[in-house]
Amino acid sequence: AFICERLDSDGLVCERPGDWVFIDWADMDKSGPLCAEQILLWKTHKAMFALSALCDEENKTLLQQADLLQQKVIDRFWDKQKGCFIDCYTSGKNHVSRHANLFAILFDFVDKDKQKLLIQNVLLNPTLPEITTPFFKFFELSALCKCGYLEKAQAFISSYWGGMIKLGATTVWEQYDLKESGDAHYAMYGAK
Repeated sequence: AFICERLDSDGLVCERPGDWVFIDWADMDKSGPLCAEQILLWKTHKAMFALSALCDEENKTLLQQADLLQQKVIDRFWDKQKGCFIDCYTSGKNHVSRHANLFAILFDFVDKDKQKLLIQNVLLNPTLPEITTPFFKFFELSALCKCGYLEKAQAFISSYWGGMIKLGATTVWEQYDLKESGDAHYAMYGAK
């Protein structure tokens, strides 16, 4: 209810004064409504509907809100040329990050045809910027597993989390980029 009170006039999650729009430490176009946040709200509506049904208080309005939001997201954030979701439609930059697209795969936000496009154009696309946080790497790993890329997922675990262990990590780091070396791994923490 709190989130729904803060939606814009079009029913989208938007930045309000004092808000921090955050999905991950990644370069995203946050100049307007962020696609990843809209998909999370869609998933929230679906989850709340399931919970209401379990409590014998089935609230079909939640499903209607989810369906309406899903159509808005597909209409505004889906880039037909790129075959994936862009971060933000208001800027005209058509910037693509992996985040919203991973949610779309994991949550079955789109049909199988669009999921196949997301697998090729995002999940298996080495030209897109890599995710550099273990937090969001988990979602990428889950998407690999869901799509049947189990060997790739195992190699991913070994190189990414195993890479941190090889460097002496005793806990999961906030950020880890396989392309960095030496003290560059600690730059996020203010160490050089």
